[in-house]
Amino acid sequence: MIGHLHTRQYVSFVRMKELSANVFESPISGGGIHCLLHRFAERSTTTHQTIKERVSSSKVIGTDGTGEKVNENKR
Repeated sequence: MIGHLHTRQYVSFVRMKELSANVFESPISGGGIHCLLHRFAERSTTTHQTIKERVSSSKVIGTDGTGEKVNENKR
């Protein structure tokens, strides 16, 4: 949940500490949050690199086209 709150919901460390203490009755320090996020990042490095390599070598990459130019006209 810490990873989700940080990377997808942009919740600050202060608010994550408050949530953990108030909702789960399990206080956590800012250093504890930082340590967890660092561990998550280390564990996902291999997967991230694999995805990056597959996307880079793909003939087709799906995007939504936001901001793309077609015949010099912005969509």
